[in-house]
Amino acid sequence: MIEIRAYIVDTLFGIFGLDQANKIITKKFFGQDITETVEKIVELQNGKKIPELEELINEIEQQNYDELVLEDSRLARNFEDKNTIVEIPSEAGRVLRSKLLSFMKEFDIWKSEEEIFRYIQRINILITRKKIKEISEEKDRFIAQAIEAVDDCDKSLNVFVSRIREWYGLHFPELDKKLPSHTSYVRIVGTVGNRKEIQTALFEKTVGFPQEKIQKIRNLAKNSMGAAITDFELKPLQEFALVTEQFYIIRDRLATYIEEAMQEVAPNLKALVGALLGARLISLAGSLKRLAFIPASTIQVLGAEKALFRALRTGAKPPKHGIIFQWEDIHGAPYWQKGKISRVLAGKLAIAARVDYFSGEYIGDNILEDLTRRISEIKRKYPTAPKKPKKEEKYGKRKPYEKGQRKFKKRRQYDKKNKPKKPKQ
Repeated sequence: MIEIRAYIVDTLFGIFGLDQANKIITKKFFGQDITETVEKIVELQNGKKIPELEELINEIEQQNYDELVLEDSRLARNFEDKNTIVEIPSEAGRVLRSKLLSFMKEFDIWKSEEEIFRYIQRINILITRKKIKEISEEKDRFIAQAIEAVDDCDKSLNVFVSRIREWYGLHFPELDKKLPSHTSYVRIVGTVGNRKEIQTALFEKTVGFPQEKIQKIRNLAKNSMGAAITDFELKPLQEFALVTEQFYIIRDRLATYIEEAMQEVAPNLKALVGALLGARLISLAGSLKRLAFIPASTIQVLGAEKALFRALRTGAKPPKHGIIFQWEDIHGAPYWQKGKISRVLAGKLAIAARVDYFSGEYIGDNILEDLTRRISEIKRKYPTAPKKPKKEEKYGKRKPYEKGQRKFKKRRQYDKKNKPKKPKQ
């Protein structure tokens, strides 16, 4: 028995139902309100049902059509109870769109072709604006910007602190080794300043160290071999240190924001690798959506693109991990286990990102438990480093030229062979 098909085609003007002879059997216009029309078009493009579409399908069903042909698989999922198929694009859709302008002239909605073109232009501009706004409002974009700001703060703070340590070291060099904490060092420089003030109660109030440590620093200050410093020389250094201390506070606030935002946007990623590393993965991928769609093998080397392409170009070994190297179980593992753990972690991150994007359901504890089990198996299975093959086993009798060396050798041979002859004098 031949099944009778009805084709559903959406346009900027409305939704049309066509038969197998490409004739219009029913139609639903969006109306004259451009704002409402844009909302309906965007909803259709996002795979959502609208009242006009449901009404059109009900009318088609009353005419005893066996199959509905849609041009969007997401729209078809909304009508799983009906006999639907997907064709992208459908033959009826191509025919209708090729004759749509002449067809719309038959209606008294628009007076001329120019008016129709102005309508199409305005609709397309508004749709583009709405889609850009939707993308900009995605919270993972804000997280990506915030983590990049944290990384910028870290780079700047490293430069600032090294400058403060070197500068203040002219006056009190012994403090540098005694106080590895950057925040405490900067606070002492900004608030206490002159090493003579370390003997006062201001120093105790500023640092909050144990009494034993305070006494050791005071003894160092008393017997310091650093140069004396005047208030005129100390003032710019203290101002610089106070600004740097504020920079640390801003950095901590950004990190707190990322913690809270990641709990809302990507709780499974946060459960696996923490908020900051999860945010860095989102930033490197471009968005949570892109991270959810890329394979685990790509997640494994995110952040190591230069090394990857260099390996492809020169024939060297490809990188085993990218930014995920910051995860403690990878950078703390022996070298022969790093690649295996990275591969397992990347697979779990791919699952976590997809769950976060598509459903938002929290399964982080289950993924983390499975990940911990797999890492334990790797450590048990590969407790010692594998033996490195001898050069004879690895290369045989052939000399192990690198790819670049072989190319250079061939180029030299070619240049010698084709060297131009000197003209006779």
